[in-house]
Amino acid sequence: MFTLHPTPADFLSAAEAFLLRSPVVNQLPLAIARQCLSTPERYPAGVRCATLHDASGHLTGAAVQTVPWPVLLAAGTAEAAHALGRHFAALDPALAGANGPDDSAAAFAAGFAEVAGVRVATDYAMGLFELTEVAPLPRPSGAFVQAAPEHAALLQAWLTAFRDEATPQDPAPAPEAGQRAATGGRAWLWCLPDATPVAFAYNGRTLEGWASVGPVYTPPHLRGRGYATALVADLSAHLLRDHRGCTLFTNLSNATSNAIYERIGYRRVGTALRLAFTPASGPAP
Repeated sequence: MFTLHPTPADFLSAAEAFLLRSPVVNQLPLAIARQCLSTPERYPAGVRCATLHDASGHLTGAAVQTVPWPVLLAAGTAEAAHALGRHFAALDPALAGANGPDDSAAAFAAGFAEVAGVRVATDYAMGLFELTEVAPLPRPSGAFVQAAPEHAALLQAWLTAFRDEATPQDPAPAPEAGQRAATGGRAWLWCLPDATPVAFAYNGRTLEGWASVGPVYTPPHLRGRGYATALVADLSAHLLRDHRGCTLFTNLSNATSNAIYERIGYRRVGTALRLAFTPASGPAP
């Protein structure tokens, strides 16, 4: 049985225990549903929260979408993900795409395409990484510094540059994103001895004892000097003081960043797919 829940609170009442069975894998739909509940003003275009139960009444799949972003899928059965895809196609055949554990994302896309008649393309495959201990590494000059309100304009520019380079298919950062990052206590910088910021990393969420890291950004002309490596290592060590571990997602096509994270101590524990849907009558992506 498919249920489109009227509110995030209703969705969490039905699905939170299911999502918490694998909190690292399900961190995105779980965190977004909780955020929709606590700060609904951040999602003016609306939110869709759905669950699927099998014939025996067991919850087998769940999904969250904040319009116009892709659907975020929880880990569940392939059959449930396929059925969710068909139901979301009936709700919104112009849906941009889906994001989730590789098997679930692929099954959702197949179900969606059956109803909506779209092409499905892989934007990118993401590795899901965990860390519980930071490895010792050489350090460049500079220091790990928490972002402050005066960094808001810089963070806005860097968030936009990150999106343009890494995820151009995503909506642009909100106009207040830099200000929110600079004043929220979760943004961190690597600064040179003269206090010039040269890299940025963000603790995007904390969920069930796990702290996420990302996005991470260094301007192109400053790369290759170890700034982001030192920043992520120091941020991870800082977060480990109060958390059981850290997580991050990284684009698997970027061998350089994957190798850097592994040197810090991150270990890959899963794969997720970001899939894009385009009309079958339009140009192929």
